[in-house]
Amino acid sequence: MKLNLLNMKDLKIYTLEEQKEALPKSYGTSLVGYLRDTSYTQLVNALGEPTCPFASGDDKVQKEWIIEFKGAIYTIYDYKTYSEEDTICFYRNWHIGSKSGNYFDPPTDSLKEFIEYIEFLVYLEDEKDELGLKPLEN
Repeated sequence: MKLNLLNMKDLKIYTLEEQKEALPKSYGTSLVGYLRDTSYTQLVNALGEPTCPFASGDDKVQKEWIIEFKGAIYTIYDYKTYSEEDTICFYRNWHIGSKSGNYFDPPTDSLKEFIEYIEFLVYLEDEKDELGLKPLEN
């Protein structure tokens, strides 16, 4: 699948200040895929600070981004590290949550496109100096 030209209007990354608005939108999401080989620092550089930067009540999730992409809600989160330090320093295979489908279903085209979009944002941020780009605006 080819990544269409980036249109930042297709992407809404909820901030900590927007958490109250974002959380109800994320209720009911579940694992549909993974964002692999990506560090916490790479995600923060590309997406900004997490929407939910503190551990969940059950401590299963330390960091979570809530993102609206082309009208659908996705979450990117760690799972069961039980350690903020481990998440920040060592975690590299992030869970992706959505309300459509589940992990055992074949990935939808929209999920594939979302993952490619995020991977591309991470790539642009990682290579911005080499490419002569300014930092991405969230």
